[in-house]
Amino acid sequence: DRLPQMDSVIRLIDPVRERLTPADREFLNFLTTYARRDVQGAYEAALRRVAIAEDPVWLWQLTIVAHMSNHPRAAVEASERIDPQILSGKALEPWYWHYLANGYHMLREHERELSAAQRQQQLPVTGGGNYMWRFGDEMRALAAMGRLEELQTRIHDCLSIPQRENWLPTECLEAPVMELRAHGHRELAQELVERGLEWYHARTYEQAAELTGRALWIIKWNHAIWLNWAGEYAEARRLYEQLIEVYPDDITFLGNLGVLAARLGDKAEALRITEMLSTRDDVFSVRSSTHWRARIAAQLGDRDQALGLVREALSKGRWTMDFHADWAMEPLWDDPTFQELLEPKG
Repeated sequence: DRLPQMDSVIRLIDPVRERLTPADREFLNFLTTYARRDVQGAYEAALRRVAIAEDPVWLWQLTIVAHMSNHPRAAVEASERIDPQILSGKALEPWYWHYLANGYHMLREHERELSAAQRQQQLPVTGGGNYMWRFGDEMRALAAMGRLEELQTRIHDCLSIPQRENWLPTECLEAPVMELRAHGHRELAQELVERGLEWYHARTYEQAAELTGRALWIIKWNHAIWLNWAGEYAEARRLYEQLIEVYPDDITFLGNLGVLAARLGDKAEALRITEMLSTRDDVFSVRSSTHWRARIAAQLGDRDQALGLVREALSKGRWTMDFHADWAMEPLWDDPTFQELLEPKG
């Protein structure tokens, strides 16, 4: 959490605001609005800062807050004004292409999304997790376009990767599984879920950890995700209960338990967890906890509550991409108000 540091900078600089250069004044405006969780204000401040003096650092900052405030067109335009060559070999390089692909996805420009995703194939592998985007972004675009034969080929390619450190083979299937269901290809999505579960059923957690170099809790977490998708809610809930005992403050584990309680008909427990999530006030946690509360409300069938929480989460910087193909939000997928909330601004 960087808010304490940001508050310190704001308190130090604000008294001399009028003596700042226009560029530094917009930097201060950006910090102030972001610290107040006003992502639209932060986006507008970043736009003004870039207009004064364009540089890669601020173009990248504009990219991020444009995504956070649901301005994907501005996000991709800012990214495209950054010369990718300056990122060559740097840790930021895969993020650049990933965010560019995300922006095109939300604009429904899937050919461009596919092109950005395929640029990642040319990058060196810096770690096993790198494959999640290298294949996942490409397969997400293919799924959105309904190019299912190509998608099946890429799924085979992904699952044929020799095992390497810090890499779960099922991770590259997560994006296409969600996207296929969101675009009406439920049978193929379910087929992929079954293939994902096969990997976990073929070995013990200890064997999986030794094979992948991943911690046991990460193996269990990923297994729980796939069990949830498969409709094996009770078993998924059992794993999340084990995880929350070790990590009691983890919002993801707590939120999943709330969603699973709702799916299992345990309304009292789902509402109890919703109340627990509502007490989280850290800026990054709020974005996440509000999203989880929206998921739980959607699963409980409380449309108005769910839509209100979606609106709140988006206002605090949750990306529309996080809701777009979220299975927990499926009860709202066809809702006109939900669709309108996710529609790009500008």
